[in-house]
Amino acid sequence: MLFLSLIKNKWKKFRGCVVVNFDVVMKWMEYIRNNPDNAYRFSENFWSSQIESKKWLLECIPEDVNSIAIFGGWYGIMAQFIAERFPNVEILTTDIDSKCERVFNQINTNIAISFRQHDMSNGMHTVMPFPDLVINTSSEHVTQEVYDSWWDLIPNRTKYIVQGNNLVNPEHIRTADNLEQFLKINRIKNPEYAGMLKCGDFYRFMATGIK
Repeated sequence: MLFLSLIKNKWKKFRGCVVVNFDVVMKWMEYIRNNPDNAYRFSENFWSSQIESKKWLLECIPEDVNSIAIFGGWYGIMAQFIAERFPNVEILTTDIDSKCERVFNQINTNIAISFRQHDMSNGMHTVMPFPDLVINTSSEHVTQEVYDSWWDLIPNRTKYIVQGNNLVNPEHIRTADNLEQFLKINRIKNPEYAGMLKCGDFYRFMATGIK
């Protein structure tokens, strides 16, 4: 009941539509039942701001991509949303936290999605050398040095989607005050799209383009 209450509160402001296979939702519920100690942390994936940000990102994924690498993908919920919308795309989701892989292995049944524990500063050559699209929705969680290493190792002409925010949070170490600063610290020039999304009392920033 606790989880259902959390989901109700977190989804009530979400007005969009993200179609998710029933079996995927059942895997989420099964994980909650079997892992009550991590239930609240897992439910943070479904804050209205998290869902709105994911829906916003989904709308910006090009139709012609065949492979996607996600960095800082946490438990892989974003990867599952993408797989529902783009069922023929190979998706690799990564995170530096080994606990995320254990959760991912319990909730994922889609063979098109794989997980790799990976330090973002090591670039992509060890996980997916030439993805069509790279996604980073965790830019606020890494230092400038780590982000720069990640950006420098993206092959030229690769499509990208980068998100960040201005939310003051102990886990956020590299936020931006506004969209202009977000683009500057993330070294994004001439994006195909750049915008901001109000998420309650903070803003989410996003930019897409080709490196």
